[in-house]
This record gives sequence, C-alpha cells and structure tokens, in this order.
Amino acid sequence: MQSGWVHVYVVYRVDNYLIKLNVDHLLAKPDEAPNWNHVIAIRTIFRSELEAENEVARLTELNSSKDTLYFYQSAKITALDLSPQNT
Repeated sequence: MQSGWVHVYVVYRVDNYLIKLNVDHLLAKPDEAPNWNHVIAIRTIFRSELEAENEVARLTELNSSKDTLYFYQSAKITALDLSPQNT
C-alpha cells in the first residue's frame, strides 16, 4: 500500500427504476440529455471487506421488493483520521 493511502470498501446502491426512466426519456427525446443524478449512490464506506459484504447482503434482503441493486468495490482514500468524531 502506498504511504498516505488507506484501502476502504464502498457500498453502492443502483436505482434500476431510475435507469429505466432515463433510458425511456433518452429514447423519447434523443436531443435532450437525461438526468443521471442519483442513479448510483454511495451508501456506506467500510474499513473491512467483510463488513461491506455483510452490508450488501443485509440491504439486498431488506430491500428485496424494491428495484435496487447493492454492490461493493474497493477504493483508496488519502489517509484521513477515520476515528469516530466526538459530537
């Protein structure tokens, strides 16, 4: 690992129904750019892969009736103080 970088695991949510709406919009009005904002969102960031896997499984089961997809991917961030903040 490079100095100054920390590996994390990012859990994403994909709203499939928004993808379908944007594709329908693109087909109906090809000269207008569809709004892709909020189609893919970062849900949570974890320090361990196991935590990310467990969260994906939990969210997938919890939201099984919704048209959403959850997945995780590794990423690197600059070494920040990731300790819980005192509020």
